[in-house]
Amino acid sequence: MTATGSAHGATYRAARVVEGTVLAISIFVAQSGQQLLGISADSLYQIAMIALGLGSLPMCLWLIRSTRISKWIGILGFVGYSCLILSMILAALGFKTASLALLTPGALFEIIFGGLLLLGFNLHPKI
Repeated sequence: MTATGSAHGATYRAARVVEGTVLAISIFVAQSGQQLLGISADSLYQIAMIALGLGSLPMCLWLIRSTRISKWIGILGFVGYSCLILSMILAALGFKTASLALLTPGALFEIIFGGLLLLGFNLHPKI
């Protein structure tokens, strides 16, 4: 993996840690029926998803540039995570129904990429 790939991986890993931490906090806030510093559990969820989206964009750019996987999968991921960010912003603004449609590209990416990871694919670039 190149230095750029390592940096993208570290960014993605940090985003997943932030996402998981904020989601865990949102569960405690939801169960308590209270708010955390005036922030609701729904807002914490939206913050976690925005963090995930922002941290995943560099990984998708790396997938697009990489020869390790088909470029279209990286493009689908980039579009999907961009839509996730927009969806969470729209949900925060009160457009919850409209924001659901934007989750489709990300869901497709997660299913396809996750399936490839589970089924295995050649991670070594062609020489």
